[in-house]
Amino acid sequence: MLKGQLRAILRPVSEGDPVVFDNSMTLHEALAIEIPPGKETKRLLDNGFARWGDLYSRRQTQVLVDGLRTVAALDCPSAVKDRLAFSLLGAAEMPAFLSRWDRFNLKPFEGMANHRYTQTTFAVECNLLSPVGRGTIPRRLEAATQALQWFIDSRQRPPKVQTTVPGRRGRKKTDWDVLVTTGSSVKQALQTGSVSVVVTDPPYFDDVQYGELARLFHVWLTVYDPSVTVDESAEAVPNSTRGISTADYEATIAACLAESRRTLKANGRLILTFHNKKLAAWRALAGAIAAAGLKVTALAAVLAENQGDHCKRNVNAMLHDLVIECMPTTASRPPKLSLEFTPKSCAEKNLAAMGFALADCVADCDATNIGAKYRAHLERLGVRKRHIE
Repeated sequence: MLKGQLRAILRPVSEGDPVVFDNSMTLHEALAIEIPPGKETKRLLDNGFARWGDLYSRRQTQVLVDGLRTVAALDCPSAVKDRLAFSLLGAAEMPAFLSRWDRFNLKPFEGMANHRYTQTTFAVECNLLSPVGRGTIPRRLEAATQALQWFIDSRQRPPKVQTTVPGRRGRKKTDWDVLVTTGSSVKQALQTGSVSVVVTDPPYFDDVQYGELARLFHVWLTVYDPSVTVDESAEAVPNSTRGISTADYEATIAACLAESRRTLKANGRLILTFHNKKLAAWRALAGAIAAAGLKVTALAAVLAENQGDHCKRNVNAMLHDLVIECMPTTASRPPKLSLEFTPKSCAEKNLAAMGFALADCVADCDATNIGAKYRAHLERLGVRKRHIE
């Protein structure tokens, strides 16, 4: 207690702490399942973890299993139980033997921080029942309550976003109604030609294996509802273990972009962000944009928010995103390609060169020679060091 307020503390393991399971204890059947091979799960297997239950301390496992069973047995509507279970399932991202302590921010980071299963030499067991600290169940329930109150209020009065727009007498504030829905981008519940601007952030090729990272949550989901099954086959991420190729990735992204183009007005804009160090990724993106019936009209580069990430400190990581503006190829009087920033650093010039190469390939409907075009634009910009191979 500090001045009447609780605070989180970090302490070493004490004698008698129930950290690991011994041979006399039985894991829940879902947690006893062997971790399957994969691009990301290989990191777990290489570090000696064999079962999903191996990632958690005894206390964490008991809290989550007992909590999910208690929620499942509640006598209340299923929607209420599902929302409570969702809060508990979120806490499963803090497995004791994967979570690491961050010396810069003085807090634990989840086991999938930086979109990887963490490999750490300083593991920390998060007290999932603590009223303070990062990622604990009480705090997740509190956040869920706030979200529910927002939803109740929105049903009575639709939420609005206030923006400033130019007018005859300068800039004025305008309110816009907001509607949040979920679903697949391949099939959008929007009328044809009804959208002015689409903003999207497609998967960055094979950089993040979303399905494999979500398996940890899916295991815990079966503790709550054993009937649940998960299909990863439609994921837009190349994965050699599951047999999803670059061509599959390109086809899925093209289908999503084509559906967004259908919803765009004649002179609407589609804006996406992308970065990758692999030519294959840019080649696939160029093919998808062209197949969707779009053309590139403007480019910009922004410094991403992840420059302070643990895995990107003091390494040669790509820290900028390329912002790509597109229009339907059928648009009347589409503008010429414009570069909406002045590239100064080598990283920015590399992205600008790739952006120009991408636009060229989309216009030609042929991305096979994107590497040659990228190198030509690099030379034009006076850059010798290539960041994309």
